[in-house]
Amino acid sequence: MKTKIFFLLLAASLSLSSCANIFNGVVLPNQCKKCELFNTNTGEKVWEVEGCGADNTHLEEKCKDKAWELSRGKNLCDFDYKCKTWKKDKDQ
Repeated sequence: MKTKIFFLLLAASLSLSSCANIFNGVVLPNQCKKCELFNTNTGEKVWEVEGCGADNTHLEEKCKDKAWELSRGKNLCDFDYKCKTWKKDKDQ
């Protein structure tokens, strides 16, 4: 019974993620986002990710995952991220 519930929840979460990609690609194709990961001690940018339309889905989560990956053996509080969004011109 527990395995059925687990697979049902897994399928539901995957379908919702796919829906977000489709929605952003169809409805918001000109919406762009850029997220940058910084070392809070030095202020140095250590990683960045950028995307428009369907590619801007879950960029904040990707930054958090990268911060977690880079903080292994260090302090997670040494990293912070900033994201900004904009609309690109249709002719670009």
